[in-house]
Amino acid sequence: NARQAGRDAQHGLDAARNALAEAEKAGGELSSRRAALDEARARIVDSHEETAAAFVEAEMLLQSAPDLGDLQLQLEQSAANVARD
Repeated sequence: NARQAGRDAQHGLDAARNALAEAEKAGGELSSRRAALDEARARIVDSHEETAAAFVEAEMLLQSAPDLGDLQLQLEQSAANVARD
């Protein structure tokens, strides 16, 4: 009958509204998660860039550092000179 059809239609409409509300909530949660992931990714990229720059600087400092073998030889020669004197 028409009354039952109206009730069925109302139940269907309510179910559709509930499904839409749940989908919107899930979409909001996904958007929040995506924003958090994007922020984390940006922090990782920044950290990687800082680390890469520090690595390059450390390599340059290491290349300009004196040879430890030469320093050891100088120390041994100085110690020998002191021992003779």
